[in-house]
Amino acid sequence: MTVWLLRAIFLGEMQRKKIISWVLFWLSYWLMIFFIISLRFEWWLAFRRATFITAQHAFVAHVNLLFLLPLFFVTKKYTRYVLSVLLLIGGVLLFQELFFEQLMQPDALEKEFVQLRGKMFIGLGTTVMVLAASTAYRVILINTEKERELTLLKNEKLEKEKEATALRSENLETELKFLKSQINPHFLFNALHNIYTLSYIKSDLAPEMILKLSDMLRYILYDCTAEQVPLGKEINYLENYVKLQQLKAEEADIVIKIAEDIPQNLPIAPMLMVPFLENSFKHGKIEDTQQGWVRLQLNWQAPHLTFRVENSVPASDFTKDKVGGIGIANVKRRLELLYKNKHVLEIDEGNQEYRVYLRIEIDG
Repeated sequence: MTVWLLRAIFLGEMQRKKIISWVLFWLSYWLMIFFIISLRFEWWLAFRRATFITAQHAFVAHVNLLFLLPLFFVTKKYTRYVLSVLLLIGGVLLFQELFFEQLMQPDALEKEFVQLRGKMFIGLGTTVMVLAASTAYRVILINTEKERELTLLKNEKLEKEKEATALRSENLETELKFLKSQINPHFLFNALHNIYTLSYIKSDLAPEMILKLSDMLRYILYDCTAEQVPLGKEINYLENYVKLQQLKAEEADIVIKIAEDIPQNLPIAPMLMVPFLENSFKHGKIEDTQQGWVRLQLNWQAPHLTFRVENSVPASDFTKDKVGGIGIANVKRRLELLYKNKHVLEIDEGNQEYRVYLRIEIDG
């Protein structure tokens, strides 16, 4: 109710301003006509003729603006519009002839003025000019309104796009934080489990592994809070992870090949490759399987980083470590969010081997 009331008040105010504008326009028009006629004729004749001419032109202009243009011109009924204009002109000129020259019986001065109407502002020429001017005014007004509407629509579309972009960005940030919160506890659990094993068997490698664990925890707790990390830190984490896993499966065939020409400062999203490596050790169960193996290879060919990890698949199904990490599905989601159309992920799950191929385009 309030909205409709405000709308009515607003429209009423707009209409009032339009009426005042037209009144001021036609008053100025009358003054101009009066001044021109008074240069040659008496003021009373100038007053009478200026009033008639102004009334005539105002009538023609507003009939054209309010009726003929909306009914025929705007709706593209041009033939009807032309016929209506001709009828309007004929009617106005007929009324002018009958009213002034027949009914009012003008005196000599007015007769002299009527004889000059071809050179003055009475007659066919000025009527056509008024019609043309009012038509041009309406066309310009229509185009202006269309441009205003298009501008409003564009602004509204841009505003909606900004809101959608902000919402997507907010959702992306929220989802990435959620995914990271899933990653960190699992890797921390694995690292602590490995250190516990070293301490239990009283290995001389325990101090070194504690330092590696310290580096891993620092990476997880501090570096991974950023959107991107230097690639060298991610590689260091991979190497430390493999070292810890090798302690649990000393006889296993574990090979890690990382190209020396990989730029260490390349920015990359953290924890994208680690889940695949962790998955190879966890589900390959190399410490429980004879002749188990894991292969890791990391290469760089600008602008692509290529990651490959392969592992053997045990013949029997062990029941172990049912508490899982983030899962491959979440890794895929992160890749889709962070490297949309800039990555290739291929997973080949065979009966004897499990292969993962990941290529990421990195903008250095």
